[in-house]
Amino acid sequence: MWPCVAIAAKPFAQRESIEVMTANQLHRLEQVQVIDRPLEEVFEIFSNAANLEALTPAFLSFRILTPLPIAMFAGARIEYALGLFGLPMRWRTLISDWEPPEVDPADGVSRARFVDQQVSGPYAVWKHTHEFEAVGNQTRMRDVVDYAVPFGFLGDIAHVLFVRRTLDRIFAHRRVATAHMLDGGPAPTQLSILEVGLQIAGEVIGDFWRGLLRAGRDASEAVQGAVAPKAASEASISPFDIEVFFDGDCPLCIREINLLRKLDKGNRVRFTDIASPSFDTGDTGLTWTEFMERIHGRLPDGTMIEGVEVFRHLYSAVGFGRLVSLTRLPVVREALHVGYLLFAKNRLRMTGRCMEDICAVAPNSAGIAGVGL
Repeated sequence: MWPCVAIAAKPFAQRESIEVMTANQLHRLEQVQVIDRPLEEVFEIFSNAANLEALTPAFLSFRILTPLPIAMFAGARIEYALGLFGLPMRWRTLISDWEPPEVDPADGVSRARFVDQQVSGPYAVWKHTHEFEAVGNQTRMRDVVDYAVPFGFLGDIAHVLFVRRTLDRIFAHRRVATAHMLDGGPAPTQLSILEVGLQIAGEVIGDFWRGLLRAGRDASEAVQGAVAPKAASEASISPFDIEVFFDGDCPLCIREINLLRKLDKGNRVRFTDIASPSFDTGDTGLTWTEFMERIHGRLPDGTMIEGVEVFRHLYSAVGFGRLVSLTRLPVVREALHVGYLLFAKNRLRMTGRCMEDICAVAPNSAGIAGVGL
């Protein structure tokens, strides 16, 4: 089965491309199922487009537009219609790889494989690899879906809130539907769009509430830790809470660093300017290019951290542990992560350090090659 695991992330748009390179974050969904039927029979079921509707949950309103029967081969194109939450979609896929059952001479095991990729449809990227392997009289079926949601950070937030949750439901439905079709197991429960929406909303609210409770506990522990006196031995072992590696040539970065310096009354932060001629990557295990791509920090035990986690440690060190705890809430955490990645990717352009179409900085005096962001 291929597009029956698709969901709506945006209205139908023509994108005649099957490239898997994308600026959006690439996600992977994987499922393995052992079916009590010979490989040839299982492969016939899942490679026959006529069986897709029976394997697809009703809330997708799935139907095949390409006339049946459909000849399957590398290069075949198939078109479908589906809908989710009232949004009609069309989906066009290409069978980019087609390997019917064949005995592998290396180990004598019969295997099969085919790959379908989105040509146009709701995703920025969709590549579904189907693998089949004979295990005695049974078949081990493995699905690997590599996909990306469009719309940048908004798509990433949508992925966290409902895209992945919906995909999980679609694959769970297919697992039960497969057992019902081949082994006579119980029929899968068909849910309406409203019921699915309410389930997902309940999960999101539940995750948010659990995150809020965790944040409250973290804040309480942070406050208790802040008022508890440090042992003399602890103070000598950990003279700082975090070392931050910042770009001293970045105007926006310097504003943040200057604020932190004013707030750091207890000298709990060590500040290291990677734009300084004397800066050396030393024993950090990172290149200067990696330091320039995003902010990094080092904890007293030598652990290197990056991105939003650096800011969490910085503001906890200067007394804002309670506020920092709130940034670990599921939705807030994802929004901050995506937002920072967008800033890091575009900060040279935002701070006027791009010449013409090139966003790059010269190497520091250590002679390390510059980085293009």
